[in-house]
Amino acid sequence: MQIQGIPLDFAAIGLSALITILITVLFCLSLVKTLAYVAPENRAIQPSVVWLLLVPVLNYIFSFFVVFWMSKSISNELKSRDFDEVKWPALVPGLISATLSLLPLAVYFIDIPEKYMDAIGFLALFQMIFFIQYWMKINWYRQIFKQDTEENAFDQADEN
Repeated sequence: MQIQGIPLDFAAIGLSALITILITVLFCLSLVKTLAYVAPENRAIQPSVVWLLLVPVLNYIFSFFVVFWMSKSISNELKSRDFDEVKWPALVPGLISATLSLLPLAVYFIDIPEKYMDAIGFLALFQMIFFIQYWMKINWYRQIFKQDTEENAFDQADEN
């Protein structure tokens, strides 16, 4: 079957790729916005480096570094703002998501028996759940930093 001369399989792959790129751009934007509230001296990663997650294949490995660097950056910022110290904030859902994102590579390079494909699909669902959980946790920290920044600005304005 074809849509205006384009095979349906190519159309589905194209749509899937566009959705993936859009989600990745929004995710990177969220990370960059979070890093904007982290003092430069507390950053373990520069905001512009996050965009390397858009590079195909590199993103599989680089996502592990981003998870560690974001966690370290958030931890440093929490400490500098005198918040309760959190060891490796958002690290666990980020690492699980990054690890499970390697499944498509495993399926591509390793001959997995058909009877295990349902389990692979189930793990892919878990990857999405942990990715969303990681993204939500990063956004939560961003909101904490934003609120603290606004409160400090308000307090300084009252002093003047």
